[in-house]
Amino acid sequence: MSSIPLAPNPTCSSSEQHRPPRDILQPQQPPPPTPVWQGRLTWSGTNPAGVARVVTTSVIASSRNRDACHADTWPPTLNLTFTAKPAVSVETLQLWMNRVEPAICTFRCNPTHPNVPNNEMSYKALVAMLITKSFYFVASWTLPNGKVSANVLIFPVRNAGLVGAFFPSTGIPHLPIEHISSEANIHSRRDSDPPNTPLNLSQPPPPDTLVWHGRLRWSRMSTLTGTREVTTYVVAHGMHRDACHAETWPDTLNLTFTETPTVPRESLQLWLNRVKPAVCAFTCNTTHPNPAQNEMFFQSLVDMMRANDRYFVASWKLPNGELSKNALIMPINNMLPVPITNTRLIGVFFPLAGIPDLPQDPAPSMIPDPISPGVAALPHRKGAAAEDKESDSADVAIR
Repeated sequence: MSSIPLAPNPTCSSSEQHRPPRDILQPQQPPPPTPVWQGRLTWSGTNPAGVARVVTTSVIASSRNRDACHADTWPPTLNLTFTAKPAVSVETLQLWMNRVEPAICTFRCNPTHPNVPNNEMSYKALVAMLITKSFYFVASWTLPNGKVSANVLIFPVRNAGLVGAFFPSTGIPHLPIEHISSEANIHSRRDSDPPNTPLNLSQPPPPDTLVWHGRLRWSRMSTLTGTREVTTYVVAHGMHRDACHAETWPDTLNLTFTETPTVPRESLQLWLNRVKPAVCAFTCNTTHPNPAQNEMFFQSLVDMMRANDRYFVASWKLPNGELSKNALIMPINNMLPVPITNTRLIGVFFPLAGIPDLPQDPAPSMIPDPISPGVAALPHRKGAAAEDKESDSADVAIR
């Protein structure tokens, strides 16, 4: 059978991740892969807020063993579901593949899709879901003998994206099982997880890995002007994908101003060093059908924070069901010595526990703001406005 270099899995130790691939993963002069199927990969589910979400990407499947794939028996859409048990270590998956000998196919984005960037983003979203959740996908359909079964196991592979292990005649015989204790598995995962790196405000956060795409939305009711809403479509890149837990974020981050003003850069840096959040950089989604309008609303959010001297916070339900403020969003080029044109907003995320406290300016001349129950106080800076009202310069069109 053909072989491929498997990607490191979050459940295995760092020593396992760096061991060289073995036997089936290092064949001698394998035949080149050829396209065997084109269709859609579709996952349907709900986000943490309970809102239905569908991710669909148009792909081409290629294999080095066309006959073993029996691609003529596959449906036009592979409907994906997560496996009941988590992913296993790289070596365990390799041993399983040696034993069961599936037909291997690699999936790549279909270059003929009418919206290539959006299709690629959906493809990457499926990859990110597998990595962050540490599970596999399976897809089921009716075999030639009339039996409905799970017939493909899909997993992420380094430098190759999504790979499928197909059993088109018999169905998956059994799933790979990790032969180590659950306690050892937990410890190995903790050892392999990268620590959160505090953001250095003297340098922009590196736009490392795409972790999320969705909307940033601010709205306010006014008796004079009615409902004002600003919505922009963005993508978020994270310094550490695993620390972001982006699979727990809602599709829309609903923004509200902090009760109290921003703090000096030095105070913010001290806070970041102490709380060590997951950091993401927001940029406009270039696949939006009206890029100019989307860019205008993105810039409006930046201008609103500057004009009101406030940060944004976003709230949603944590995995434990608790509703809390989990992200603090700020304009990055207001803090850096040199303006950054592409990255103007950053978010610091606490996706598992919520924001522990908000940054404070320790200067002794400050007076705390009155705040709502359950929200940590941010002290006034000297000369800060006494009232939290919107600046006229932040006015934008009602959507």
